[in-house]
Amino acid sequence: MPITVILPTALRQLAGGAARVQADASNVGELLRNLTRNYPKVRDALLAATGGLAANVKVYVNGETVEDLDGLETELQDEDSVQLVLPS
Repeated sequence: MPITVILPTALRQLAGGAARVQADASNVGELLRNLTRNYPKVRDALLAATGGLAANVKVYVNGETVEDLDGLETELQDEDSVQLVLPS
């Protein structure tokens, strides 16, 4: 089973209105690259000009922030849930 990505309201319009999308990736960085390739309009909201995660974006894997894990190198397993959070 693929990984479930939970999108914040601010990104849903940029992803065709979807609140959740499915993706395959071995780590968070790859997941974000795949997500922005599939939904190019979300790129500016998620990624900094350097290609890393934008400073205001929080990413959680199964409820744990990637800041407390291995950042963008955090490994993902089938059926993991990744939640993207943007400030309101």
